[in-house]
Amino acid sequence: MIHDGHRERLRKRFATAPSSFEDHELLELLLFYVVPRKNTNEIAHALLKRFGSIRGVIDAGVLPLKSVPDMGENSALFFRVIAETLLRYQRSDFDNIGLSSFDSYAELGKYLRSLFVGTENEITYVILFDNSRKLISCKKIAEGYSCGNVVSLREMATEALIQNTAAALLVHNHPHGKPIPSQEDIYATNCANTIFSSVGITFIDHFIVAGNKCMPILSSEKAKLYNQE
Repeated sequence: MIHDGHRERLRKRFATAPSSFEDHELLELLLFYVVPRKNTNEIAHALLKRFGSIRGVIDAGVLPLKSVPDMGENSALFFRVIAETLLRYQRSDFDNIGLSSFDSYAELGKYLRSLFVGTENEITYVILFDNSRKLISCKKIAEGYSCGNVVSLREMATEALIQNTAAALLVHNHPHGKPIPSQEDIYATNCANTIFSSVGITFIDHFIVAGNKCMPILSSEKAKLYNQE
């Protein structure tokens, strides 16, 4: 069949020259594996039109993906699997290393941004470091439209003491907005600063991640340093 021949030609071309592929061709090829009998070129173009880029497609949730014509449940879940795989791939670069191992503010920004690849909901993490700035833990303390309440921050500070924590930072995302702090974000920042400082733990900053941007609230004048590629 002509359709089958096209798929085989595209596979062979990718095997020899993957960098030659346009974005829609990459999506078209990916869709071969979950859409066996449809023109995936049309679906690929529709995805890019709807979400703007491959990043937009990967970051999209199941329901938005399913809203694209001919994108069923399996295809939407397939892209969510890709998103989760990329998330873990990016995080693996930073496993078991400390803040002192980041060569620059940009490296820390890269790590913080990696926590939210493919994330639909607003999520807040507390990240703890020991005296040598070795990463102790990265713990989710809230999910939904909240950047962590005072109770959870107090509980986290208590746990941080048990783990011999020397420094901590707070980070959450704005999935569909800009990295601009709300009044709630500022309140949470002040609470975190007070709570951690009161038990002798250095509070590094509270960061907001939105897309590929990372904004520190306390040291906002350094924002550009966290966003260099």
